[in-house]
Amino acid sequence: MEIKIIQGSYFKIGIIKEDSIEGLGKKCFSDVATGYSWFSTGKLRNGSNSTGTDFGSSYGPGDVIKV
Repeated sequence: MEIKIIQGSYFKIGIIKEDSIEGLGKKCFSDVATGYSWFSTGKLRNGSNSTGTDFGSSYGPGDVIKV
């Protein structure tokens, strides 16, 4: 699968354990312990809406991400 970023900022690409989806409410999937995302700043986020560890390059408009 390929995802092309057309416009905008602050993207997250990731996964979450299926049985955790219902309880998210207004949280993002990577804000909980069972969700992981590669944030557009190049950070890996898990269980946080504001911090993460370095995980690779940043990405944004014009980039194509293959998953």
